[in-house]
Amino acid sequence: MAEQGLPIIDRTVHETNRWLNEIMRDAAIDDKTLALQGFRAVMVTLRDTMPVDLATNLGDQLPVLVRGLYYENYVPSKTPHLERTTDAWAASVAESGDNIQVDQAMTLSRAVYALLRRELDANIVDKVSDAIPQDLRVELMG
Repeated sequence: MAEQGLPIIDRTVHETNRWLNEIMRDAAIDDKTLALQGFRAVMVTLRDTMPVDLATNLGDQLPVLVRGLYYENYVPSKTPHLERTTDAWAASVAESGDNIQVDQAMTLSRAVYALLRRELDANIVDKVSDAIPQDLRVELMG
């Protein structure tokens, strides 16, 4: 990693790249741009399905760079809107992303969810899981 002179920036770039590499591995894709687009789309969809307090608690756990993507264009007064079915979730992810196809959305969603399970505090991820419908939770857990 090339040092840029600001440790917090260097760390967040390194961590974000590591997370994107894990998403690529878990989703079996070799396109880092797609991994980033998918990561952002899944996180935005997840954020918008949760009550504001829980969405904020999740955001607090994210690396600085990812946190910026997560909060971009966030309008808390318009949330939560619950995606009750897998099809509605996949459509929301595809709509939130650039060039994400509906058939890719669940693969990317499962990869992001697995990453969150590995990287974040289990208590917050459990609360996030509890906030989404049971059928969708089962689908995301693979």
